[in-house]
Amino acid sequence: MPSGRGRTLKTALIGFLFAGPGALVWLGVGVALGTSNALRHTLALGGAGYGVGYGAATILGIRLKAPGSRWQIPAQWLRGRAKWQVWSIWGAILGPGAATRNAYLSFWLLLPLAVVTEKYEVAAFAGAAHGLGRALGIVRNVTHRCPVQNPATWGALRTWIVVDAAILLFAAGLLSAWILPR
Repeated sequence: MPSGRGRTLKTALIGFLFAGPGALVWLGVGVALGTSNALRHTLALGGAGYGVGYGAATILGIRLKAPGSRWQIPAQWLRGRAKWQVWSIWGAILGPGAATRNAYLSFWLLLPLAVVTEKYEVAAFAGAAHGLGRALGIVRNVTHRCPVQNPATWGALRTWIVVDAAILLFAAGLLSAWILPR
């Protein structure tokens, strides 16, 4: 990774390669599923329950298995390609987030939040924010040679897990607030 302005520009480009697909996919989800009032209520109720359940369990130190896929991008899709092509493939698949393993439990609240708000820009923003977050995490891992294997970074990882639990509880509150007056 270059240093200085070159690194900043490259990181911004990588962020765009992840955030763009994230925004487009979640905007599409919001548009496709946002027309059904019954579905919006079901997703809001399910999302609120999910947020409370997983958020409280994490805060209490109870480890629950995260829902989702275990699929990862096959190495042969990346082998022999230029770096910009590798980043583009990663961005297109990891940016939206649903097709591959996602360690953060709060990710799964993107679906109810994208649909319930009835505002498509919220769905696009949530997808872009998720994609950008994944891009920054991957860039950091690439530049710091796999910090997850470094015991010095485990405290920071635990901190992010607690932050993720707080996000779950906050989102559950938002979804509950949406349900109650209806």
